[in-house]
Amino acid sequence: MIKKFFATFILFLTFSTLLIARPDLRIGSIGDNLYGTFGLGGGGEATLYNAIAGKYNKISLTIDNDPDNASTTKEQIYPVSFTPPSTEWDYYIVYKGEKYTGTWATDIMSDNSSLDFDLYVKPPDGAEAVTYPFIISAIETNNLADSFTVNVNVVQQSNFDLSLLLDNGTTIGNYEYNTTSSSYTLFVNKNQRYYLNFRVKNRGNILGSFIIKLVDSQLPTDSFEIFNDNTNITAAAMSGKEYFLDNGSYTDFQLKIDGNKINYKGTIYLYIYNSTLQTVDKFTLNVSVVQSSYIYKFPYLNSGNSITALIMTNYTDSQGSVTVKNLIDNSSKDYTINAKSMAINTIDNVTQLQITSDSTIFSPLLLVIDNSYNIISSIIPYNVELTGTDMAVPLLVNLDNYSVAYLFISNDSDYSNNISVSFFNYNGKFISKKIFELAKNDFHSIKIPDILNSDNSTVYWAEIKSSYPVAAYVVNTFYNSFYKINCFQLRK
Repeated sequence: MIKKFFATFILFLTFSTLLIARPDLRIGSIGDNLYGTFGLGGGGEATLYNAIAGKYNKISLTIDNDPDNASTTKEQIYPVSFTPPSTEWDYYIVYKGEKYTGTWATDIMSDNSSLDFDLYVKPPDGAEAVTYPFIISAIETNNLADSFTVNVNVVQQSNFDLSLLLDNGTTIGNYEYNTTSSSYTLFVNKNQRYYLNFRVKNRGNILGSFIIKLVDSQLPTDSFEIFNDNTNITAAAMSGKEYFLDNGSYTDFQLKIDGNKINYKGTIYLYIYNSTLQTVDKFTLNVSVVQSSYIYKFPYLNSGNSITALIMTNYTDSQGSVTVKNLIDNSSKDYTINAKSMAINTIDNVTQLQITSDSTIFSPLLLVIDNSYNIISSIIPYNVELTGTDMAVPLLVNLDNYSVAYLFISNDSDYSNNISVSFFNYNGKFISKKIFELAKNDFHSIKIPDILNSDNSTVYWAEIKSSYPVAAYVVNTFYNSFYKINCFQLRK
C-alpha cells in the first residue's frame, strides 16, 4: 500500500512538472536555452558597444516561452524586471510601439512562442568610460526564472542635448536613441515680444564642440533674434556657429519673438550638430498669432422683408465665447459657441461690427435670407484679411432640384500644395474627408451633395488645411451655369 502511494505521488509530481514552462531571455542566439538565477545574470551575456553617457542606448532582446520538459507546455505571462548598475541609470521598455517604465509584463505567450522587445538604457551624465553590467530578469509563477547580462560599454564622447526651459519650470526636450525632435507651440499676440530660453548641455564625459544652426525658418527673418550671453548671434546662427562645452556644463540661448511682425503662424527649426556635422538634437518651435479681436465693416444693408443673420463658426476642440459690438450705437451682445459648431443669430442692420473672440479659429459671415430661409445674398467683411493655411468655410447652401453647390479651392501660391478638406454637419459630426494635391495656380472643385451623410443631414461647414495659402469659396450652379456666390471667399 505504501509503495503504491509513493508511486502515485511520484507520478503526480512528474505530471505537474510537465505542465510548467519557463522564460528564456536571449539576444539572437546568445543565451538560448541557458538559464540564470533571477537578478544575478548567468543566462547569457552580451556587450553593447559605444554607449554614450547621458543618452538612451537601444538594446533589442527576445524572450521565449520554453517548456521545462519538451513533451508538454503551457501559456505564460512573464514579469520582466531590471537591475541597473546604480540608481542613477534610467531605462524603459518599448513593446509594440508603447513605452513602459519599471517592471514590465509580457503578453500571454503561447506554447513555444517568442516575443521581441527593445530596452533603452541611459548611463548618467558624465559616466566614466568603462563597462557596466545591466541585468534583465524574467520569472514565472513557479519561480522558474532566467536572467541575462548586457555589458554596457560607455565610450569617451561628448553628448549635447537641446531643451527649452519654460518660465513655469517645465523643461521640454528629450534624450532619445539617435535623433528625435522635441516641439513646442508658442501663441503670440500682436504688439508683444516674447523671450524663450533654450539650453544646450554636454551630458557626455569629455570636452566637445557643437554647432547651433537655424534651419529653414518659416518666419519672417525680422521677427526673431537669438542671443547668447547678451550677444546677438542671429546672423551667425543662420549659417551655423560653433561652441565648446566641457562635460557637465551648459550654455543658454535666448530667442526673442516679435508678434507684431508675424502675420499668422510659422516655424523655427533649431539644430545641434557635432564637429563632424552630424545632427545630434533638434527642436521645432511653432509660432501662432492669436487674433483676439477684429473689426468687420459691411456695406449698408436694406433688408425690407428679409432677415439679416450673423453666422459665426468655431471649429476648435473647445467651447468659445464671442462678443459682438455695434460700433454705430455701441450696443453689444455675448454669444457662446460650442466646439466645432456654429452660432446663427439675427441682427439689426449695421455697417460696422467689432467681433471679439477667445478662439483663434473664428469665421464670421453675414447672410440676408427671406422668410422661408432662402439665401438672398451673402456679405463678406471687405476689410478683413486673414493669413495662414487653416480655415473654416460655412457651407449654408440653398439647394433645389435644379441646382448644385460646389466648394472651390484655388492654390494661389507658387508651390505644389497638399490639401485636406474635412466636412462636418451642424452638430460638429464628422462626415467625410478628401485629400488631394494642387499644382501652383490650379484649382479643385468638390460637389457638395455628393458628400452628404448617410442620414441625409446637411453639410454645414468644411475644415481646410493646406501646406501653402489657398482661397476657398462656395458657388451654386443652375443648369451648369454659375449664378450665385452664396457663401464667401476667404483668401488666406
